[in-house]
Amino acid sequence: VLSRKGLVAFDLDGTLLAGHSLDAFAKEWGFEEEPRERRKMLHEGTLLDTELALLVAKKFKDKTEQDVASVCSRVKIARNAKKTLQELKARGFKIALITCALSPIAEFFGKKLGADYVRAPPMRQKEGKFTGEVEIRMNKRCCSYALCKAKALRALARKEGLRIEECVAIGNSDSDVCMLRTPAFGVAINA
Repeated sequence: VLSRKGLVAFDLDGTLLAGHSLDAFAKEWGFEEEPRERRKMLHEGTLLDTELALLVAKKFKDKTEQDVASVCSRVKIARNAKKTLQELKARGFKIALITCALSPIAEFFGKKLGADYVRAPPMRQKEGKFTGEVEIRMNKRCCSYALCKAKALRALARKEGLRIEECVAIGNSDSDVCMLRTPAFGVAINA
């Protein structure tokens, strides 16, 4: 699909990570039962992704970037993820991490994996600590997630001067559907 240049957009949880980052935070910060209950509610339709993002953001109140990095450093990256991204970059592709995981988590892994761009719901900070608030960037005409990944992908394509046909999207969950449908080539993995 892409021969010379382009942008490859990846989801984070379950795509580049072996599992969900939230599970590591739940274990470390003492709210282990909540992620399972919340995922069940999401699948039943009794909880929206935007509501989940707001609930999760509250768990970050008064935490620092160092607190987040400490937990992130224990999250396992999917086998061959880093090698795949390095190979794509070596071939001249731009790499984007587009995720509904909160921004401090996404930014940690974006740096660790060498992503050119990271797009995630941004957490607010005050005096070096997270406030427990997150900015929702939903596009009601497209999806009901905390971040419209299709909109983020289109904006990055424009920023890079690329046509959407020069982009690839890779993801594994319902929150990736709009992003997977946007470029000429979308790949659903581990779905």
